[in-house]
Amino acid sequence: MNATQDEQPTQAQRPRAAYAMMFALRGVTVASSLVSVPVMGRLLLPEDYGVAAMVGTALGLAVVIRDLGLSIATIQMKSLSEDDFGMLFWANALSTALFSVLLLASAGPVSRFYGHPEIASYMLVSVLGLAVGGLTNQHKALLQRSMMFRSIMVAESAGLCCGLAAAISIALLTDGPLALVISYPVQAIVSGALALRAAPRMRLPLPPLRALRRLASVSGNMTAFNVATFVSNGLGQALVGSFLGAASLGYFNRAFTVAQMPGANMIEPMARVLHPVLARDADDPASYRDRYLRYSLRLSGVLLTVAAILPFISESLMRVLVGPDWVSGAGVLAWFAPAIAAQSLAGSVGLALVTQGRLGELRNWGVAEAVLRGTGTAFGLYLGGVHGAAAGYALCSLLVCMPAAVWLVGRQGPVSQSDQYRQLVPAVLMAGAAAAGCMACRALWNPDPSFLNLAVTSACGLLPSAIMASLLPSTRVDVRSVAGEVASRLGAVAARIPAPAARP
Repeated sequence: MNATQDEQPTQAQRPRAAYAMMFALRGVTVASSLVSVPVMGRLLLPEDYGVAAMVGTALGLAVVIRDLGLSIATIQMKSLSEDDFGMLFWANALSTALFSVLLLASAGPVSRFYGHPEIASYMLVSVLGLAVGGLTNQHKALLQRSMMFRSIMVAESAGLCCGLAAAISIALLTDGPLALVISYPVQAIVSGALALRAAPRMRLPLPPLRALRRLASVSGNMTAFNVATFVSNGLGQALVGSFLGAASLGYFNRAFTVAQMPGANMIEPMARVLHPVLARDADDPASYRDRYLRYSLRLSGVLLTVAAILPFISESLMRVLVGPDWVSGAGVLAWFAPAIAAQSLAGSVGLALVTQGRLGELRNWGVAEAVLRGTGTAFGLYLGGVHGAAAGYALCSLLVCMPAAVWLVGRQGPVSQSDQYRQLVPAVLMAGAAAAGCMACRALWNPDPSFLNLAVTSACGLLPSAIMASLLPSTRVDVRSVAGEVASRLGAVAARIPAPAARP
């Protein structure tokens, strides 16, 4: 590769292609979840999920610290020389080695804390995924910087599929938490190998010590934010597991995972495409504001609609996804609906602050959010057990964290508070239409079995929401664009179908 990697990426002029690749990746993720959740839920017990979640707490913390925010530096640098990339790679390799050793050392104390000796051996398996993922992290960031989203999609999709195959195979053979733990290292090895193969070739010169010191500000702020976010999302699971046991943690973990899926399936693919684009638009406030608000509008429309429908389908969703043994977690899942709604605005605060270079504020926000959500979760756990923990987390996210996030993003920069709240109005109307449709369905017809109930109730919520979106001027363009894209894809598929041969 040339000494400087600052050329305008080809796909920057074709954002639809970039979005298509990332949403295709999310499609693979959703498909793997639709296979994994019901299959693994029927092969394993809630206690197995609880033990795996205990392992995941320590592993997840090591993963978020391991990066030190260095992938953000790779994506956002105005130009990236081989010396810069070498500095970032070796810093990442050093941090990966350090945290892999720390994870190994923590295996014994973590297993004693939870009272499950087998956790130590599962953590040894997880270290392999941590090490491989860290050593390939910079090459994945280089792919994102270069807008090579097709390569990202192929690498991560292959990793997901191989991880899923390994998990199901182990579950069929051993019936234990190892089936849930093994998927991460397998996924990291496969996706990392493919990312290394696809990434632009760059030398990896060893940097001088003073060059590593230049990264201290970026890596310190991003690491603090990542750790705080991890604590914010994981404290509830740690508290539930510690005070209520593995079974309650299994219910909480599955409900939390399902509730995170809508936000992850929207926020991650769009943010990965927009991150390098918004970073380049930082000097053009009008373009930045327009892109960010269009992103916010689409995000809030989908997430508020999902949040409005979820309480009506939580029981049938748990029955369909993981089986009747998990119905006790339906109430926990329903309580996470406000947290999904909160992501409509709060979910993009990190993207805004990172691309505007406000890393100190991002660090402070992460700490404040962790304290607020942790307090809400602990208070709810004290009052109402596992259901109270979910309620405390979700209500604090919606009523406290979301307004605070809007204020923080709007206090400076091209996007104001009023801009963000204006984009929320169409989404609120869409969510209201969805809730009304679900209530009408329940009042007129409450079908059984669970799969039919899930399909009919979801349709009765989604259809009024889509109609409302098509009537509102601010969302009508997106509805027409999606409908046109679907029609175009269907037409292309139909054109490939050979015509029947004429009869002689």
